[in-house]
Amino acid sequence: MNPPSMKKRALIAILSCSTTVSYPKSDTTITGESNDTKIVLGVNVSYFTTPELYFNNGIAFTTAISVRKIQHSLLLGPVWWIDKNEDVNVFRGLMLTYKYFPHKSRKRLNFYFIYDIAYLYERKEWDTQLHFYPQIPINQVYNVTITTKWQSLINQVGYGFNLNIYKGFYITQSFGLGIEFYNYSSNTEVKEDANLSYKNLSGNIFSENGASSFLKIGIAYDFE
Repeated sequence: MNPPSMKKRALIAILSCSTTVSYPKSDTTITGESNDTKIVLGVNVSYFTTPELYFNNGIAFTTAISVRKIQHSLLLGPVWWIDKNEDVNVFRGLMLTYKYFPHKSRKRLNFYFIYDIAYLYERKEWDTQLHFYPQIPINQVYNVTITTKWQSLINQVGYGFNLNIYKGFYITQSFGLGIEFYNYSSNTEVKEDANLSYKNLSGNIFSENGASSFLKIGIAYDFE
């Protein structure tokens, strides 16, 4: 068999180089698809307005861990409620938030739809003095401890946007409207006379309901 000519050798070398160069292009395509479907973790701190708490009296906020994949984001975290005028619990419950981004592109301003579901509760206790007239003489005063409990389940839908600031940091804002189911109970304990003590319960958590709304403003960071 005759050895290949110089032209055949040159053609074989060119084909070999072309085949070698084509492999990185295939890898790049696969990597791009992987980046589009990767899961991104993040953190979020959001202040939200409530009808029961004025800003000069305290703040209500949530701290959450976020998980994002393409156009979907899920956040879960505790709700904190600091009221300087009341001796009540600071930890108020949990909030689960789902966000859907209609546009996949990570532009500076990115809109989303939002769904919030939250379980909140409050426990308050204080001592006071009461008259139990007409059961007892009007001049008789008893030392009383009153304990109240309130819990609610909130479901809301709304919209919001992310404003990207710098390399994973962004400001987030959302507004939601929905319905709140709640109940409450109270226990009045008369220390001097147990017969005068009494309890009051409105029913289960779905016994009362009303409109609810959140305006949330916060900062967040994604670990990309």
